[in-house]
Amino acid sequence: MGCSLCWNLWTLFVLASVNASTASDFDGAVGGSVFMFTSLSVPGRHKITWEADTTLIATIEDGQNPVYYPTYNSRCELFSNATLRLDGLLPSDSKNYKQSIENKNTGVTSSVTVTLEVHNLLTPPDLTADPATRPVQGDNITLYCNAGSQIVNTYTFLRDDESISCSEPHISCNTSSPFLNFHPITENDNGSYTCVIYNPVSSNISNLVIQDVAVRVSNVALHNNASRPVTVEKDSVALQCSSRGTDVSYTWTLRESALPANPRYHLINNDATLIISPVSREDQGYFTCTVSNYLNNETSPNLTLSWAPDGQIACGAMRLGDHIELSCSWPGGYPAANLHLKFADMEALGEDKVTGNVPLTHPASILTCEGSQGWTQSCSLIIDTPKSSGLANDTLVEGDWGKKAILSVPLTYENRKENIIGPQQLLPATFTWYRLTPKPEPLPLGENFTVISNDYISYLVVSSVTSDATGQYMCTAENLIGSTNFYFTLRIPEVNGPSGVNLSPGALAGIVIGAIAAGSLITGVIALLLNKQGSGRKPQKSPDMPKVSREPNQNPYQNNPVNTTRATHMDNPAFDQSRNSSGIYTNLEPQDNDLYQSIEGPQLFRNRPSMVSESLYKNEQ
Repeated sequence: MGCSLCWNLWTLFVLASVNASTASDFDGAVGGSVFMFTSLSVPGRHKITWEADTTLIATIEDGQNPVYYPTYNSRCELFSNATLRLDGLLPSDSKNYKQSIENKNTGVTSSVTVTLEVHNLLTPPDLTADPATRPVQGDNITLYCNAGSQIVNTYTFLRDDESISCSEPHISCNTSSPFLNFHPITENDNGSYTCVIYNPVSSNISNLVIQDVAVRVSNVALHNNASRPVTVEKDSVALQCSSRGTDVSYTWTLRESALPANPRYHLINNDATLIISPVSREDQGYFTCTVSNYLNNETSPNLTLSWAPDGQIACGAMRLGDHIELSCSWPGGYPAANLHLKFADMEALGEDKVTGNVPLTHPASILTCEGSQGWTQSCSLIIDTPKSSGLANDTLVEGDWGKKAILSVPLTYENRKENIIGPQQLLPATFTWYRLTPKPEPLPLGENFTVISNDYISYLVVSSVTSDATGQYMCTAENLIGSTNFYFTLRIPEVNGPSGVNLSPGALAGIVIGAIAAGSLITGVIALLLNKQGSGRKPQKSPDMPKVSREPNQNPYQNNPVNTTRATHMDNPAFDQSRNSSGIYTNLEPQDNDLYQSIEGPQLFRNRPSMVSESLYKNEQ
């Protein structure tokens, strides 16, 4: 019942799709029905006749019932509009049929011949691949849609239920051929294939054939996610192994040996990614990954990790007899950092550490170092005796009676014409303080004087200014090149008395006049006394005053001895313009901590010329 309904619907579709004015051929399915008609019109008075070749099928006259002949009596029906329905089609029903219509009014008979083709219903074709084994990219493959002895009008191939275009350059096919050819097949041709066959009355679809294209391993590469050298024992990296190929596996090596078991090594993404956390110096050498499948294997190029040198690049100087050894140092990197040393007309290249010697008498100049290892660092070191811009030949410091006074020597650099690479640095120095009045001598221990120094600045703190503390002072700054003396005069302003009370000009004038008068009277009295006593004695000679020495003498107010092997780094505390006055003292080394704590920033910088101004520092930068 269901099949009969299906084929009736198919015949109605065929009938509806044929143009009545041009119909001449009809198709039917075995066991089904077909409606045949022509373009002839039916007059009012008529006689309609259908014949199969020369055999009568049926006739009908106007207003009468149709007459059916024995051969087709049980499986046809003739309608008044001249349409003939033929049921229970057999393959033998494929022949020519003639329709004749007689006009009884005129006696004229018109005839048209049509053709009927009866087709079998199609059964599913069998789709096969040649070769039947798993295809490999680059191989030629043919799919065959085998319909057997069935008569097929059209073939169509589908991949994942989508029609395949026969216009693709590596595919050949057409709708009249049962073959689909790949020359060659590629990994993009992966999918589930079917074929569909058609005839005028039916269609059917084949079985599935899956094409899982195998791809040989190729283009193996190893990538590091770190774009610059990392810091050992701190940073982590991910090494990613990539390739083309199907069903691949990964193996790793370090220095041509299998990757050792190490808690810092973590394999993820089916072993395609190696996480190293953290990087260690044990990872020195080269890594490789090998990618394999059942077709072949391939190994990546070598990948070497790189890590940054230790700390920052350092410019250094060391005295060796009558020569100075200059150095650029940036060790600990892997691979080693490339260094470029420049000093005056001398240049040197090397790795990790580069040195060069110049005479001790060489004119002052600037040592510059530039290092590269994934990125670039640089430093500059002024090779010169200590300098302190802003200090005069004899710097005058005025102190208030009974209050604190501070003399300071900050080392600075001078403007130079050389091209400076990186921030300028100074050679470290030691500082020694002397008092030159009333006679030259080292400063007394403790009492009223305290020295606070580091490698780049020194302070002499006078705890209480009195007349005994006034006079001349000298500070000797010495580095490996030589020494420089800086002189100071500490005095109390004349208008400032011991009591600390300031007097008016009129009061001062009265005091001066009174003092002069008193002095004259005392002089007269002394002269009279001397005349009475007489003098048989010889006059005593005044003791000779020792000459002032401009050479430094070791004393308790000298900071640590000069370290001639010391390298000056970029973090010079005396010339970091990001630090304020109170910040400077954080790195000083006071002998009296209580006194050090009592020093106030504004008081330290009262004598502004003795300090490096911020504007000067910025210009030097």
